[in-house]
Amino acid sequence: MSNQVNGPCVSVVLGEAVTASFTLIKLVSGVGTLTTGVASEDNALFGIAQETGGIGDSILVRVVNCAATSKVKVAGAITKGAGVFTAASGLGSATATSLTRVGIALDAATAANDVIEVAHVAGGNDDLT
Repeated sequence: MSNQVNGPCVSVVLGEAVTASFTLIKLVSGVGTLTTGVASEDNALFGIAQETGGIGDSILVRVVNCAATSKVKVAGAITKGAGVFTAASGLGSATATSLTRVGIALDAATAANDVIEVAHVAGGNDDLT
């Protein structure tokens, strides 16, 4: 089981349903939506959903780029110590397709929908080229 070091959380009104905790959230026109992981789209990662909710619901979202770690639901296998990036359906991935970095995996994942601890990385994408 993964852990997380609590950091700042904010309340976010959802623009789409979030059906799984620990999925990646971006803000679009002031409401929370799942990240898509598509490089051509705006994947400005805002935080990680700490709970589920429907359209119009207000949920707690752990803000990224703060002194904390968070649990993240992933799209597939990830090696401990690997970079974690946004992927489709608000999941984390070891594949840097979107170039939107979530952080560094502190746990290994062996399959899709595993939940791992991820250390947030200040500066986000600054070190990616």
